[in-house]
Amino acid sequence: MAVHTDPDSFIMLLRIILCENDIRKLTIDNLPETIDDFCSILKMKLGLEGDLVIQYKDPDFDNELVI
Repeated sequence: MAVHTDPDSFIMLLRIILCENDIRKLTIDNLPETIDDFCSILKMKLGLEGDLVIQYKDPDFDNELVI
C-alpha cells in the first residue's frame, strides 16, 4: 500500500489480492473514517458481497501478513 499525503490531496494506492489469479490495483482518494467504511469502499469498487478479511504486510513482523 502506498499513501501520498500532499496537504491538498489524499491518495491511497492498494494492491488487492482476491485470489491467486485475481490481483487488482485500487486507488482510494478519501481516507475512510472507520474499518467498516474501508470495507464498504472495497466492496463497492471491487463489486464484492459478503464479509472481507483484511490483511497487510507488517514491517514489525518481517513483512508477514497479519490481520
